[in-house]
Amino acid sequence: MLVSPAIAGDQEINRYSGQGHMVTRPFTADGPWEAKFDSADALFIYLLAPNGETIDLVANQASGGHGSYYSARAGTYSLQIDGFGAWKVRIVRVSQ
Repeated sequence: MLVSPAIAGDQEINRYSGQGHMVTRPFTADGPWEAKFDSADALFIYLLAPNGETIDLVANQASGGHGSYYSARAGTYSLQIDGFGAWKVRIVRVSQ
């Protein structure tokens, strides 16, 4: 399982991997960022505000595969990751 590599100039903010359920520690993006994900099975990822409120759906995959989610908004966020198999997620700062 490979997570898409960062484009030249992109900087990794954080990375996560596991199986099943995880709520990540908060990460801070000071500008545009992207979540790049890979999973062996179904995967659902939710973007959370610092208070735990759901902001957006990052991933909704019914089977294994990879994908990405782009946000132009700076801020502090967490991810709620629910996978039905092994998964990997990378958060990268997107160069402008």
